[in-house]
Amino acid sequence: MKKVLALVLTLMLVLTAVSALANNSKNNGGIYGGDTDNDEVKLVPIDPTDKLQEIMDKITEANDKEGDPLKGLPGEIVGGIPAEHTKINDMKCWMLEGDVNGLGQLVLIFKFEAPYPEGEEVTLLIGIAPADGEVEWIQKTGVANADGDVVVTVTAAELAKIQNNPFIAIPVSK
Repeated sequence: MKKVLALVLTLMLVLTAVSALANNSKNNGGIYGGDTDNDEVKLVPIDPTDKLQEIMDKITEANDKEGDPLKGLPGEIVGGIPAEHTKINDMKCWMLEGDVNGLGQLVLIFKFEAPYPEGEEVTLLIGIAPADGEVEWIQKTGVANADGDVVVTVTAAELAKIQNNPFIAIPVSK
């Protein structure tokens, strides 16, 4: 039953990405990020802020000391990750540039150093680091596209949190 549900979810995500690519208009969202050139909204890689570097250091240390990178994440985040997703191969910091008001939802493509096999389901942890306050986490399910990038759909509420704040994207896979 879990495999069927995972397959249906994967299919829905892929169809959402294909639909957004076909429509590619501001009202229907679109695919932005990675190497996609769009003057309105861009997903831009950045150097880590101190808060984001601290997260990366904790994950690296947990992996080096215990062989378990998930132990470097806050406990409330780890509990929501599927049991079979135990590997963190990459971490990257980003900023979303441009006006996302009125988009409703947006399909983001995250390009990481290590490509993922097409169709692989990836848990994407997004840690938003505002200048003031604590890091806020969003957990998304993404699917690897033909280029090995992770594709996720974020809602208007999530976009509002991400916009104007640096964030880290951490793909967790099998």
